[in-house]
Amino acid sequence: MIDEARTLLSSIQDTIAHLDAMLAEKNDMIDLLSHDLRSPVTRILGLSNLIKIDSETKKSIYADYITEECNSLLSVLENILLMLKEDSRPFNLTPVNLDQMIRETIHFFGFALTEKKLNVELSVDSSIYISVQKELFIQAVRNIIGNAIKFSADGGNIFISAKQDNDQVSLSIQDEGLGFMPSDMEKIFDRFTSAGKKGTHGEGSIGLGLYLSKKMIEKHDGKLYAESKGINQGATFTIVLYSLITKKSL
Repeated sequence: MIDEARTLLSSIQDTIAHLDAMLAEKNDMIDLLSHDLRSPVTRILGLSNLIKIDSETKKSIYADYITEECNSLLSVLENILLMLKEDSRPFNLTPVNLDQMIRETIHFFGFALTEKKLNVELSVDSSIYISVQKELFIQAVRNIIGNAIKFSADGGNIFISAKQDNDQVSLSIQDEGLGFMPSDMEKIFDRFTSAGKKGTHGEGSIGLGLYLSKKMIEKHDGKLYAESKGINQGATFTIVLYSLITKKSL
C-alpha cells in the first residue's frame, strides 16, 4: 500500500510539473505575440504617416515597404501558431543554408538599415548548413539583428560572422552601439528585464526580445551568449549550435 501511494504521489508530481511547463510555454507564446506584433505594426503606422507628409518620394516605394512589413507580420502570426501547436513536442528540424538565411534576414531589415545608414559586413561560409526549425530560428536571429540595428548610431557598422568547427556552428552578431555593463550580461536575458533601454532613434523596448530568442535557441539545444565592454562600446551576441547538416549530407 505504501509503495502504491508513493507511485501515485510521484505520478501526481510529474503531472503537476508537466502542466507547469506547458503553462510557462503558453505564457512565452503570449509574450512572443505581444513582442513580435508590436514592431511591424509600429513600422506600418510610421510608413503610412510618411506617405501623408512626403510629397517627393514615390508612393510605390512606401507601398513596397508596407507590403513587406505586412508579409512579415503574417509570418510572425504563422510562427506563433506553429509554436502553440507544437507545444512541448520536438521541432521538425530541416537543413537550412546559414548564409542564405542571414542574407534574407538582412533584406528583411532593409528599410531600418537604410533609415540609419548602417553598413552590414557579412562573413558566413556558404557551405554551412544547420539543422533547425527554420521559422523559429529565423525569428530568434531577427530579434538579435533587430536589436543591433535599434542600438546602433546612424552610419555605424554591424558585423555578422559564422564559423563551423566539426559538429559546432557559431554565429556572431556584433554592433558598435549602446552596449551594456558587463555586470548586466545575464540580466539582459531576463523576462521583462530592467536592463532594457530605448534605441538610438527612441525605439521602445519591453524587455522580451532577447529572453524569447534565448528560449527559442535553447529549444534547439543551443546556447546564446552576450558580451560588451561597457556603455557605448557595442555588443556581441553569439549563437552556438551543436547540431548541423553539411551540404554533402543533403
